[in-house]
Amino acid sequence: MNPMDILWQAGVIAAIIVFGVKIGLGSAMANLSKKSILLLIAIYGIGIYIATQIASIYSSQFTNFVISYNMPIFIVMSIIMILAGLTTIREWKVHKCNTSTTSALAVIAPSPCCFLSITITAIFVAPIIGLSIGELSPIISIILALVIIVSYFSANIIVNFIKKPYPIILGNFMLFLGVYFLLAALLLPNLIEGFKKIMKPISLIDVNLMIYLIPVILLLLIVGAFFSKKTSFLK
Repeated sequence: MNPMDILWQAGVIAAIIVFGVKIGLGSAMANLSKKSILLLIAIYGIGIYIATQIASIYSSQFTNFVISYNMPIFIVMSIIMILAGLTTIREWKVHKCNTSTTSALAVIAPSPCCFLSITITAIFVAPIIGLSIGELSPIISIILALVIIVSYFSANIIVNFIKKPYPIILGNFMLFLGVYFLLAALLLPNLIEGFKKIMKPISLIDVNLMIYLIPVILLLLIVGAFFSKKTSFLK
């Protein structure tokens, strides 16, 4: 089994989970209604489907665009998220000012990084698992919707478990997103180039591997939340 196969499949799952949790938790912290969250899910689902379809038609141009402009786009988003996260935490700890609603709305706003990460990984994963992009993109949209819904309804449970106010939790999560965007800026172009060199010819692998990776990533998220509860430097 080619290691690059596993890397790309893990990448698309990680992108779906990160942005699903981002939207779900942000929506809960912004006190969005259930109707609003359904509308948001529809917007993201349809947006990802359209983006992947267009990108698959112009795959070579899209790949070149990602390689050329991936770093500045993701670095800008990284800086925005890190500064917003630090500001949210500082306003709460210093002034007891709850800016979590405004920050949460910024988190759930349609992000070019969200569409870019999921789209580029979907394009490369589709041939690996033996599906067309038209078959894979609806699956991605459905999984993203499920992650958003679970995160939305689990927000209170997460807050009670961590035992921190909304601004602190949201601020830390925004810092995590900032680091995620920064890593994506550094790694995506190299991964794409590696994919081009290694994946000739393309070999099909077990589709079930994607399912096996989901609990592993969820377990890592739970373990990370547990340790952040004990040792977070932003307590």
